[in-house]
Amino acid sequence: MIMQVALITGGGSGMGFAVAQKLVRENWLVAIVDLNEDDGLKAARDLGSNASFVKANVVKYNEQLEAFEKTFTKHGRLDFVFANAGIAGLPDFYDKAKTWPPQPPSLLVQHVNLTGVEYSAYLAMHYMRRNNEPGGVIIITASG
Repeated sequence: MIMQVALITGGGSGMGFAVAQKLVRENWLVAIVDLNEDDGLKAARDLGSNASFVKANVVKYNEQLEAFEKTFTKHGRLDFVFANAGIAGLPDFYDKAKTWPPQPPSLLVQHVNLTGVEYSAYLAMHYMRRNNEPGGVIIITASG
């Protein structure tokens, strides 16, 4: 029996880890991709032999590419990608600026929550097309 393979960004904690737990219970192989090495290693250890960890910053295309490539090379397929890595907004736009002129806003939230997800979806489609039987599932987390 061929085991199905999942890659989860932001899988070291929260909703990503919960999905990873469910998949491992259903006998999937799961790659946890996370920027936080401590969380990612702990998650993979807690999930057992069906899980692995790859450290990657989702904003950096080459780091995501490496995570996808490692996962596909190790398991020979990719069936499910959960693009789940995300961060919450940083500044409070209602606070009065403490400096003048105001500093440009941080685009980190946009980069992680939009660009990182675009990279994940793009790479997922690429690798899923390389499966012996092309196809797969991509789920994207969104919040507002």
